[in-house]
Amino acid sequence: MSLSAEYLDMDKGDAGPGKRRGFFVSHRCLAAAALLVLAALVVVGVATRYLSPEASGALQHAPQEPSAPVVRVTDLRLPRSVQPLHYEVELAPRLFGDFAFTGAVAVTMHCLSATDAVVMHSKDLNVSDVSVEETASNVLVPCGAPVHDAARQFLRLPLHKTLSAGTNYTLRMRFRGWLNDDLAGFYRSSYTDAAGNKRYVSIGSALKPVSPNQLVLVFVSSRACSPIGGRI
Repeated sequence: MSLSAEYLDMDKGDAGPGKRRGFFVSHRCLAAAALLVLAALVVVGVATRYLSPEASGALQHAPQEPSAPVVRVTDLRLPRSVQPLHYEVELAPRLFGDFAFTGAVAVTMHCLSATDAVVMHSKDLNVSDVSVEETASNVLVPCGAPVHDAARQFLRLPLHKTLSAGTNYTLRMRFRGWLNDDLAGFYRSSYTDAAGNKRYVSIGSALKPVSPNQLVLVFVSSRACSPIGGRI
């Protein structure tokens, strides 16, 4: 009996003829729902476009940018047309400021075969005042501007007159470089003295196969080393 009475009480709360019945949604909620549905359709369309087998195949077979060709450095040995007999070297290092050094070299060389160019090793050196002359007569051989080959660490000196086999020549030039701090060639090092002051020294003792090129222009080959006279 109590259950029936409860149902009767609920019936009493029903809306009368003047009241609206049902589930109501505001215009703002309807607009938001429509936007969500539209966004979902867009996402599905994009995913279908790019995840289809045709699209995957196109992406896998897309042309790639060509990589830069690897240039192989060849002919690392110097020509054997001339052979150095003696070096006379002057060096003037500056152990302050930009740590530059200047120098001059006179190389007496013997021409083994006729040639119209002299090629030597050089690295990080600016060359100037280049001349070639016959050692015995001091007659100058006209030459062009030096050409640097950074990849092979070469310096090529073109000549306007062919050198004669069996003749000695003297190559003279001035150069400028920098005392690096990577422990190679003609480099700088530092220490602290008893008073706490930082001092710099120049060192050229670590002259391994390539390192001399940073100190002076040299001819390096399998032949015996030539005598070097120097002044610092």
